[in-house]
Amino acid sequence: MNFSDLEKTKTGEIIQLVTDSPITNLVIDSRKVVLHEGAVFFAIAGPRNNGHDYISDLYHLGIRQFVIEKDVDVKSFPEANFLLTNSSVDVLQALAAIHRSQFTIPIVGITGSNGKTIIKEWLFQLLSPDYNIVKNPGSYNSQFGVPLSVWAIQSHHQLGIFEAGISRSNEMARLQKIIQPTIGIFTNIGTAHDEGFDDIEQKISEKLKLFEGVETLIYCADHDLIHKAVVEKKIRGISWGRNSQADVQIIQTDSGCQISYKGKSSELLFPFSDAASIENALHCVVLMLYLDYPSAVIQNRINSLKPVSMRMELKEAIN
Repeated sequence: MNFSDLEKTKTGEIIQLVTDSPITNLVIDSRKVVLHEGAVFFAIAGPRNNGHDYISDLYHLGIRQFVIEKDVDVKSFPEANFLLTNSSVDVLQALAAIHRSQFTIPIVGITGSNGKTIIKEWLFQLLSPDYNIVKNPGSYNSQFGVPLSVWAIQSHHQLGIFEAGISRSNEMARLQKIIQPTIGIFTNIGTAHDEGFDDIEQKISEKLKLFEGVETLIYCADHDLIHKAVVEKKIRGISWGRNSQADVQIIQTDSGCQISYKGKSSELLFPFSDAASIENALHCVVLMLYLDYPSAVIQNRINSLKPVSMRMELKEAIN
């Protein structure tokens, strides 16, 4: 895709085109510029920082393609391309959605109140022996992070795993258009970002928008409000839990879990005992069952799971 193709997104107008170069890198942080002729800087006017203030510096560093929201004296940058838009974020997201639509690989979309990043990283560990995987770096799950992550999909990738986080209504529909998941995982629901929604039912409904059109949605049926919403919206899914209605029956044992699915039972042992880690791991296990992994392979890979560095992690320090 070349810079001139940005007009096809119908989100802006090219006001200066010098050299119609390919778009290879998307940049929103002036401190993390990739000096490449195909880099595009999206100038975003935020409440605390204005990306337009850095256009001159970036131009002198060698950046030659810009998406802007405010009037800029483009004649001061005679070698640069400029697209003027009402929202640089809209252009960024539209570009990422077009890029995603060019690939037919399976994409796992993950959302929920907790566990998104851990499940994404554990799935990467569990499935990478068999797939060339693309995923969000770190916790890039926002309105900015998701398009930057999805832009990384390349022709050699065989599977995508992307998490999506929202803090208010009307955000998830935008991320769904970018990720376009074929498989979904709804981790759980909690109190995080409650202030952005009318109630917990609305929050669940908003998060479920990520899974419109998925082949299957994996979720824990023990979360009654999630189970009820999935059934009401008629989303195809594989539920798991201790709930007798669940597709995958889980019975806790002294050392792990007895898992029954499609008439077959097996016991899995986990290298941890806390409830949150077991819940996260079971989401991964059910996805592997859906992908027809034998229980012996699942157990072997669960044994080799490595901890994931996270925010709010407790560290031992002096005193």
